Amino acid sequence: MTSRSGTSGNPFFTMTRQTVSCTQGQSRRRPPGDGPSSFPESKPAMMRALVIVLAVLAGAKILAQERLYREGAEGALIQAYRERAMAACQSQDAASARSSSAAAPLWTRPASIALVIGRRSANVNLWEVDNALWPARFKHPHVVLSAHEDRSGPVCEYDVVEGRAYLTQL
Repeated sequence: MTSRSGTSGNPFFTMTRQTVSCTQGQSRRRPPGDGPSSFPESKPAMMRALVIVLAVLAGAKILAQERLYREGAEGALIQAYRERAMAACQSQDAASARSSSAAAPLWTRPASIALVIGRRSANVNLWEVDNALWPARFKHPHVVLSAHEDRSGPVCEYDVVEGRAYLTQL
């Protein structure tokens, strides 16, 4: 099949006679230093370093977002359950104070307030997943009120899920 331009085959995929005649006089050899084999050895090292830096920055971003989320959630949970925890600890302490003659701490003004996951006083091991206290020990959020700064005195752990306070002596 011959086209009007004088070449055979598909006119979109073949070169015209003018193009063929222009390229026949040129050498197909590339000048030295031209082409993919001429990249200096520092280019792959620079790309590798760039990828590592970007991966570190992405990891730092994820860690910062996670930290901000956890701090915000902790603050919100403490703010939401602080009054309930104080009231429950005070009523639990009043009930236990009737049975003992020791002076009870005032839980309406705790020395420190923290949010922890799990109640330390629950006697459950990690592998005892069928135990009824397992969620209270390892899953439930607790607002922990301490009567003293050094946490050596009485501690009240308020279970947010159960809505109940537990007094312990550390």
